[in-house]
Amino acid sequence: MIQRFIQRVGEPPDMEVAPCITVDDLVSTPRSGLLVAEGGMGKSTFLKDFADRVGDKATFIKLAYFAQNQQGLVSEIERVVEESASDRTLILDGLDEALDLVGTICWRCKTLPDTVRVWIASREYRQLAAVSAALKKLVRYRLLPFSEDDIRTRAKEEFLEVVAVESVLQKHALWKICGNPQGC
Repeated sequence: MIQRFIQRVGEPPDMEVAPCITVDDLVSTPRSGLLVAEGGMGKSTFLKDFADRVGDKATFIKLAYFAQNQQGLVSEIERVVEESASDRTLILDGLDEALDLVGTICWRCKTLPDTVRVWIASREYRQLAAVSAALKKLVRYRLLPFSEDDIRTRAKEEFLEVVAVESVLQKHALWKICGNPQGC
């Protein structure tokens, strides 16, 4: 299995020097965050893995399902908060796919009890700075790219010809940009 890493934005993007955080780290030291990466890089997969590891203490919400339905999202968040007597993690996936929910999310997340941690996953976009400013408790993280060995492993898992994948990645200098062997 490939282990993915996230890194706090502002740290140098050098995996040898900067602290790298794994899903295991998030499970052992709960925190909130804003996870940013390009489409297809694995944000949802990383956070689903995290949700699976903490089990019923996490709720994963795909924000695209609530686009144009702010009240539905508010109701779902309130249901999660009401059901949790202790620590809880709320994962809101795909903010960039439901931009109409930004104001609702900022308002509702500010009023959550301290026992509820929040993770928001999004591609980079212009209004993300406003979300970061409104939700100061959310530390911004980036999903680090796969290593070359990880890309080879992923290619094998997807039954792709490893040599062909390597050739395309090298030809287009995509090793450090794209972690998805099926394309970004």
